[in-house]
Amino acid sequence: TGLLSFALVGIELPWLGALFGFAFSLLFTIIPVSFQRAREKQRVLSAFEGFLPPSTLSDLVIDSSALPLGGESRQLSVMYVEVLSFALFAKDHSSQETIRQIREVIGELTEVVHRHGGIVDSVFGDGLQCVFGLNLDGKPYEGNHAEAVVRCAQEIQREQVRRNLIRAEVGGPAYLIRVGVNSCEIQMGNLGTESRIHLAMIGEGVNQAKWLESACDTYRIMIGGETLAQLPPELAEEFNLKERLVEIPHVEGLVKAYEHDPFENNKEEYRQSLKTHRAQINVERKAVRTPVGNKKSGFVLVKTQDGQGKMLDFSKTGFGISFDQYLGCGVILDLRLDTEDNMLAKNLRDRGIFDIACEVKWGREIKKGEFMLGLKIRGLSEPQRLELFEELSHFNENHLVAQEENASEEKQKESSDSDTKKAA
Repeated sequence: TGLLSFALVGIELPWLGALFGFAFSLLFTIIPVSFQRAREKQRVLSAFEGFLPPSTLSDLVIDSSALPLGGESRQLSVMYVEVLSFALFAKDHSSQETIRQIREVIGELTEVVHRHGGIVDSVFGDGLQCVFGLNLDGKPYEGNHAEAVVRCAQEIQREQVRRNLIRAEVGGPAYLIRVGVNSCEIQMGNLGTESRIHLAMIGEGVNQAKWLESACDTYRIMIGGETLAQLPPELAEEFNLKERLVEIPHVEGLVKAYEHDPFENNKEEYRQSLKTHRAQINVERKAVRTPVGNKKSGFVLVKTQDGQGKMLDFSKTGFGISFDQYLGCGVILDLRLDTEDNMLAKNLRDRGIFDIACEVKWGREIKKGEFMLGLKIRGLSEPQRLELFEELSHFNENHLVAQEENASEEKQKESSDSDTKKAA
């Protein structure tokens, strides 16, 4: 009102123009800066909301200068988590219910990752890629990221089984999970645009974490050698890691990895969860397994490029074998089957069956140094599979008959010896 009265009476103030000029200049300086800060805040929020713990995200919103957007290399631990059976769930449910379920499970997994100081780098339709050992707020990382990632994977598996059993009580779905972890040097930087941050993790070790997950049995954790090397010895002993050989693309030969079973001391919950899952998706074993002999004699010998063993059972689609090495899921074996008299190999050759390509589908330890592998036949036509099944059935029947005859002869001999002693 004061300025207005000056204007109405015609009074001129020499400093008034300069004052207005300064005010407008200040105003037009503050507004762009405020808009720029708002845009930067929105960029950070859109890139990392839900991926980072809330406390870390709030620090980044205040100061995003610590983000490694220009590109740099860091030693970190990577975790891949895959949730199985989303596709099977989607077949019998609406799109809305499927998406709701996926969001619920991914949200639960994300909470566990944040509790252990991890960052969700990417969300896929059926899983997560996470990183440990990285502080995006510029503060130094405290602790052992290799231990953090394994502890997190352990809790993810145990929590998932617990939730499966809770959901099952109200008719909800049960999901299986595989986890692969690896520690490595990672190249990272922003591959997005001016308006959208996309912090990418690049490196051979990142890819290996994904392949470790693929080689893992459900409800277990597959750990890379570099992660093991960074674990304190007492923790490695606590996790009771078992060496398992896995295939990694573009790497010659099989690679050593280390399996952790979070349910080693509590098998009942794991079995109940697995049983519930199979019942919900109506999975039944279609191929009937035929035990080989008495399952201890191992009269069918198995030779491969990666070791040898004995056949425990067979079906029209695969085998169960005992093996001298613990192989990861996805490993391809070229099997040669034979008997001690070499007749099985000869008969198979006569049928045009030589090496049999098989894929490892699951595995478990039978006893120290001996493992059972479930194999699926990959390299034979349907007629050849039937011929192989007939040949194995024939040898198995002959072997069982021979076992019964030997047992009968042994019993008769024992009876005869007993009668002789009584007569004496």
